[in-house]
Amino acid sequence: MSSKKIALIFLSLCLCSCSSGKGGSVNQNQVIKAEVVDYRADYEGKEDEYLYSDTYSQREIAHREAVNKSIEKQSELDNYYHKLINSFFKDNEKNELFSPLNIYFALNLLAQCSDSETKREIENLIGSFDFKTLWEANNYDSPLLSQQLANSLWLNQEGSYKNDFLKDLASNYYASSYIGEMGSAEFNKDLQNWLNENTGGLLEDNIASVSLDSSTLLALATTIYYKAAWVNEFNPSYNTNETFYGSSGEVQKEMLHLEKKQSYYQDQDYQAVSLSLQDNTKLWLILPNEGIELNTLVANNDLTILRHNAIYEKTSYPMVKLSMPKLDITASYELSSTLKELGIQKAFSDSADFSPISEMSLTLSSIRHDARLLADEEGVSAAAFTVSLLTTTALEPISEIIEFNLNRPFIFMLCGADDSILFIGSCNN
Repeated sequence: MSSKKIALIFLSLCLCSCSSGKGGSVNQNQVIKAEVVDYRADYEGKEDEYLYSDTYSQREIAHREAVNKSIEKQSELDNYYHKLINSFFKDNEKNELFSPLNIYFALNLLAQCSDSETKREIENLIGSFDFKTLWEANNYDSPLLSQQLANSLWLNQEGSYKNDFLKDLASNYYASSYIGEMGSAEFNKDLQNWLNENTGGLLEDNIASVSLDSSTLLALATTIYYKAAWVNEFNPSYNTNETFYGSSGEVQKEMLHLEKKQSYYQDQDYQAVSLSLQDNTKLWLILPNEGIELNTLVANNDLTILRHNAIYEKTSYPMVKLSMPKLDITASYELSSTLKELGIQKAFSDSADFSPISEMSLTLSSIRHDARLLADEEGVSAAAFTVSLLTTTALEPISEIIEFNLNRPFIFMLCGADDSILFIGSCNN
């Protein structure tokens, strides 16, 4: 896996088994494809030409309009982000990493497939943010930034589904449907290939273990891919090996160094800097004050405010002497208990309602979420996937130099151009 690739991915697979109803005989290759426009199709290998084309200009204007719309509504996601972030940061002994934005899209797609109280509980957590506004603001591919989203459904040919509903998901939620023999090596390979294609091949090792057994009725797959470089890259000749004072003890890490004037935020319990990535995306680095543990920091502070203009009164623009470790963070979670604590309970019960997509009785049984993030001199790469199982019922300048040394546990938050939280995690060790 190349450290030069800068990517973010989240995969949600919702798997379910058939409990009743006859399945039709369906060809494995039968699909309902979502319409996805490839704006760069005519400029393969011609990045400079594309940058000066009318196609790029029009796409840039449309994307900027979508971003501005999304920025205006971002406060509607604060409650969802705050609850989700608080549910993850409970253990100071291990590194954390997850993708709030893609968990949102995964739950949104699950909500579309549900009804009644099942749907209401999911929407009570994620809110009612306009899907297309959020999608279009975060689905953009250019020579400077690649941030791409994809949805799909994987259907068992022995199951029965509502075709008009599948067409609606393709038209309004960009979700393609694929039908085949669940449990077969061929269909598993098709799913793995789709995931690799839509995540830039960054999670091949993880995706190799993704499979659907013969009892699976449905898989919902949602991905996000992110690739961009720092606006100001770190000079590798300045790298040093230094001690990181982790929660589990001291360890030697390769540290990156950068000294420049940039925005610096200071609150009662922590300080933070924002590192710019291409096309107005950014990585926040959040360092708690000495003696404050990360879980305490998250519990007592709403870190989502860093995305809003309200922080400006506590923001300055000094010379910041930044030291940060190269990052390679991985994490894995089973999210069922977390989602239940956050109010999504009906989906896990025998009375779950997934009737919009099928008349078969289904219940959500488990959700696994895995993630990885890397940061080096050139930029950031990140990837994640979630596997959800559904079975039957029978996320002003100052003069002094600020020392910002990330040599002890800290939090990082990757934000899109519209300030959506793409990824958030912690480095404890």
